[in-house]
Order: sequence, then structure tokens, then C-alpha cells
Amino acid sequence: MSEFEIENDVLLKCNSEKERIVVPDGVKEIGQFVFCQSKAKEIVLPEGVEIIGKSAFNGVMNLEKIVLPNSLKCIEENAFSFCCNIKEIIIPKGVL
Repeated sequence: MSEFEIENDVLLKCNSEKERIVVPDGVKEIGQFVFCQSKAKEIVLPEGVEIIGKSAFNGVMNLEKIVLPNSLKCIEENAFSFCCNIKEIIIPKGVL
């Protein structure tokens, strides 16, 4: 089984059990509920990601740090719901 399921530049699923997840280059959108219930402590999104879908990180209770690219344009509703341990997040200018 592949670590990531990607279709048409959209990350649809992440099957990683790692504490640090680096999303591969070429992804332009993080789909809905992709990381829901992941055990990751850190997630790195590559340059080129423009959209974080609804509830993409919902319930990632261990998440402490997320690196958002400057290419990011939109964070949809509830993207980080129940991510109660985030210590560091920098949102690029111009994000809606």
C-alpha cells in the first residue's frame, strides 16, 4: 500500500503512521478528512499546495507543528478542528 493516494494533484488519503509526514511535491490540494485521526506530530506541505480542504486535519490530536507553503490561498472550514496541541503554525499572507 502506498503512503499517499493522489489523484489529479489532489491528496486524497495519507496512510502514514509516521510522527513527521512530508507531503510529496506536485500536490496542489489537500482533500477533505485526509489526515483525520492521524498520529502525526508534524506535517510539512510542499510549495504548490493552494487549498486545504474541509476538516483535512480534523482530530489530529498529536499535531504540534505544521508548515504551510507560501503558495497556499485557501483554508476551508474546520480544517484544524480538534487539533488542540498545535504549538506552531504560520499562515501565509493572502490566505482566505
